Amino acid sequence: MGLTGEEGRPGEAPRWHPLFPASELADGALRPAAVAGHVVVVVRDGARFYAFQRACPHEGADLSEGWCAAGRLHCPRHQASFDLSSGAVAAGWSFAPPKTYPLEVRGGVVFIAIPSARPAP
Repeated sequence: MGLTGEEGRPGEAPRWHPLFPASELADGALRPAAVAGHVVVVVRDGARFYAFQRACPHEGADLSEGWCAAGRLHCPRHQASFDLSSGAVAAGWSFAPPKTYPLEVRGGVVFIAIPSARPAP
């Protein structure tokens, strides 16, 4: 479940990392996480989970301090919002969408796929 995110170098498979039991994140809640050098926010919308880079691409606000409503992740600083399914930025904003990461629930645990290549510093 979740979004398709960045890939590592061509031909490299992402590595899957366990994050937390799915039951620990309530519907509509956000949870920050750091794994393999990537800082993300995980969002639950019903039975689906999504992961975004934690820094808003607009001005770097911490998206884990935002909120989820109507299928969108909202930035706490300027209320820009991102579609949970596609990552698309709401109309009226002129910046790139945040990076997204694939998620899966396996045996009741949320896993995130992280590109094999290390992120740029």
